Amino acid sequence: MHEHTTIPFLKCGDILRANLPRQLSKKNPPINLAEVTVNLDGFETPGVLFNYSQILSFRTMGMNPKITIVYRVIRTSERTQKVKVIDTWTFSGSEIFPTSVPNLDTIEPLVLNFCDCPIENSNDTFTYTVQIIEIITNNTTFAISRQEISAIVARGEAE
Repeated sequence: MHEHTTIPFLKCGDILRANLPRQLSKKNPPINLAEVTVNLDGFETPGVLFNYSQILSFRTMGMNPKITIVYRVIRTSERTQKVKVIDTWTFSGSEIFPTSVPNLDTIEPLVLNFCDCPIENSNDTFTYTVQIIEIITNNTTFAISRQEISAIVARGEAE
């Protein structure tokens, strides 16, 4: 007889040190920022509450400053290596009218939360990875700091 776990647990993940280019096309390989791996074996209809946070610092300067960063979260099965895109988010900032702006430093917190449940065929280990799939900048520099990633696993409810 196979026992089912019902006690929720928290799993902290790893921050991956990545060099971030000023530009990244969707034709380029994505940049992995952070990942967390959870073993769902023994959970009946498990659900995963995924959490990722960061501080995005950027400086705008000169004519027509712009910054766009497209993030996505993927889930990879350890058993099958199948990759599923969970969701995609876009951070964007720019001047509406073509103007020259003084140097302006901005700090933006970014928090991504996603509930992945229920997960079918869940007797597997899954890795959730935060990626950047596109970067567009013009007269803007940026840095990402204070990243955190975690997942809470619990018995989910069938929809």
